[in-house]
Amino acid sequence: MPSEELITEQVKLRMEVIQSLTEPCDRKTYSTKKIEAAQKLGVSIRQVERLLQKWRE
Repeated sequence: MPSEELITEQVKLRMEVIQSLTEPCDRKTYSTKKIEAAQKLGVSIRQVERLLQKWRE
């Protein structure tokens, strides 16, 4: 079972990655950022898009 510190670090990482995707940039850069975010978080690009949608709501 993961410790609270590990969970907190995962949440912080996820928040940082999602916030970086909300910064203005061109389409090509945004696409690259999404791919990098998915790799960094260990999830699919679609999951990153879902996280962004939840963030915006």
